[in-house]
Amino acid sequence: MEYLQRNKNTSTSLLLKRFTDKQSGKVSEARREIQHRFDYLDWNVQKRILLYFLDSGKSDRMWAYAKLLKFWDDCFEPIVRSHWEQYHEDKCAWSIIRFFPESYVWEHLEELSSGENYYHICLRLGMNEEFTIDKTKLTPEKYLSVLHRTGRRINEEEANSLLYQLIKGLCFRGLSLRDTRYMSCHDRSKAPYPYDIPTIRQYIYDLNDLGVNKIFHVFTSWANKIQTEISNSPEYHHLQSLSLPDDVYLRLLAEITLDYTKRALAMFAPLTEIKLGY
Repeated sequence: MEYLQRNKNTSTSLLLKRFTDKQSGKVSEARREIQHRFDYLDWNVQKRILLYFLDSGKSDRMWAYAKLLKFWDDCFEPIVRSHWEQYHEDKCAWSIIRFFPESYVWEHLEELSSGENYYHICLRLGMNEEFTIDKTKLTPEKYLSVLHRTGRRINEEEANSLLYQLIKGLCFRGLSLRDTRYMSCHDRSKAPYPYDIPTIRQYIYDLNDLGVNKIFHVFTSWANKIQTEISNSPEYHHLQSLSLPDDVYLRLLAEITLDYTKRALAMFAPLTEIKLGY
């Protein structure tokens, strides 16, 4: 790869002049240097840069849209509004959903709600009782996040259904590094339990915070059976016979726990008295 030397001593004003002069032959070079030093510049200079980039081509607009989430100012509203109404670019919608007057978001709700944007629409409007959350447009994880962050409440039946879907998703998605590193079952003489997996434990905490106090009891009656299955399993007994460092032991223990949790999913649905599916 060819090494591109940076013009560290060139003033930002000169770089902006080169960037806007499409005949300068130095547009790409100026762009790279402006983007490199952007986060360390004075706020007034950052505003100038963002306005220049918003008034440039598509790739420059995309870079600026992402920066607006951290460096928003109301001075950007007219040009962002104009771009949205002309191009309907998804990244442009990010700042509209987050920073524009709520009345504008309501007015353009259908266009702004496409794809991943719907989650952010829910966060913006979710505390308004007139807004109905369509959970079919959200993953179970994002639905729980919306409920938790907007203070919405759900009944016990829906909470049980949601917990089933969350655990099912984790089983088929697999464990994160956090799950394998921070299994709470450090006592090697005791068989693990699904609640020892941090992600599952967080689901329970979040649902409890929604006021569904009985959720833990439903989960416990199911999880206790899994713990018994694991304690009698050949995989667990084999793991116990090995001399392993804690990090390796906990990773393998988490994998065994998730595997037996996945096998027991069919038992969990009847306990929640719901039909399978979301």
